[in-house]
Amino acid sequence: MNIRNYVLFFLLLSFSWQVDAQKTFFFIGRIKDAQTHQVITTANIINLKNNRGAMSNQLGYFMLQVNDKDYIKISYVGYNNLYYQVDTQVTDTLDFYLRRKIFHIDEVEVFPWTKKEFKVQFVEMDTPLDSNEWLFNRINLSVEELKWLTPAGLTINYKTRKERQQIKVKAFKRWAKKDKVFRDIVKNLTDYQGLELEVFIRYCNFNKSFISYARTYYLTEAVQKKYLEFEKKKVLEYNK
Repeated sequence: MNIRNYVLFFLLLSFSWQVDAQKTFFFIGRIKDAQTHQVITTANIINLKNNRGAMSNQLGYFMLQVNDKDYIKISYVGYNNLYYQVDTQVTDTLDFYLRRKIFHIDEVEVFPWTKKEFKVQFVEMDTPLDSNEWLFNRINLSVEELKWLTPAGLTINYKTRKERQQIKVKAFKRWAKKDKVFRDIVKNLTDYQGLELEVFIRYCNFNKSFISYARTYYLTEAVQKKYLEFEKKKVLEYNK
């Protein structure tokens, strides 16, 4: 290769570098809220061609190295994504306006109940879960397909209103049976009778769950502890 060809080769190489340098430039923009026009900080900006990214500063500005006709993606939590194709003819700083995402939620019904009233009303309330048909209508799969979701297969454990009533009656019978045991323990450990007996039982203030499921040993221990406290309280009131 002679000197003329060398010179021509280097001229072409230098020209290609200049063209490439002209394509690459720093793109500057500012991100704002579309509704309030307030700046959005820490928004993510990414060049989808080379995956280079940037983040908006406290004033909403960002700077990103791009080439002509590259696509950039602007995203921020709670806002819809915005896409823009870079154009070298645009030399001014551009403002980008992000729109907030709109989330649709189901209607919420508020009831003016106390905590105790809510428990009672909730148990008595008719709900869609009382029907397995409602569940299958909400799931876009057949029963046979659902059985493959877990090794144990599909199990539905929703209680109907009748079943809930049966559970409540069963729980009440259990409590009534254990309540008799509780009263017998009180009578055996104390010499209270009549009104004094009822006052002491109220003083114990054991909830139904404890009386229903506690073993006799723990019931006896709890009653004995309350008995000592009650007797001490009686002495203090007598000495006043």
